[in-house]
Amino acid sequence: MTRKASFIARAGEFVAVLGAARNVAAAVDAHRKPNGRDLDRLGIDAAAFNTIRF
Repeated sequence: MTRKASFIARAGEFVAVLGAARNVAAAVDAHRKPNGRDLDRLGIDAAAFNTIRF
């Protein structure tokens, strides 16, 4: 992978993590269950998250 492609890939992953964080925060704020894919992207176990009462 070239240096430019590597940078673009890392930047894309960074944006994806920010989007996942925004989605999870919005779901919790609305007292809804966050998407499992967003939790996985943030490194949060969905099964463990489901034990949280909010």
